[in-house]
Amino acid sequence: CDMLISTPNGIPLQALICNHAVCHYEDDAATKRKRLRVQFTGGTLVPARSTVRNAAKLQEWRRSFLNTSSSSSSATKLSLWDTILQTVLGLTRPTLEYKNKWMAKNAVDALRIENSFHFDMKRSPVGWLDVLYMDDTMRITRGNRGTIVIVERMHQPQRYF
Repeated sequence: CDMLISTPNGIPLQALICNHAVCHYEDDAATKRKRLRVQFTGGTLVPARSTVRNAAKLQEWRRSFLNTSSSSSSATKLSLWDTILQTVLGLTRPTLEYKNKWMAKNAVDALRIENSFHFDMKRSPVGWLDVLYMDDTMRITRGNRGTIVIVERMHQPQRYF
């Protein structure tokens, strides 16, 4: 899904995020309905082409997500954040193996792959979705925290790269 990230420095960064999850239907005794149980297993955050084509935005991306800042306080904050996420959710950092499985078709996509942020969640949160409406073009769901999501089917599947 497309997203716009607001950084502390006020530089907006466009990105794509793909959440990885395992889903299955189960009966909910309280509502006597089937619910779609969702367990997130990780995800991939990829800078949009507009982000990697702009030198200032690419530098901000790297500073925000890839810890390329030389500031020791930034490195300490990121290290503390990493420790919290690893402890609570079992997050793991990207590996070279993961990035090498993507094939770049051009220089811009090579930069997007190089700057992507993939994570795995070993102890992931679990939630559920109620499907409120669904047809061939759209799906509307409500999650266990009350979030309503409207998803429109794309005519052409979008590729990360």
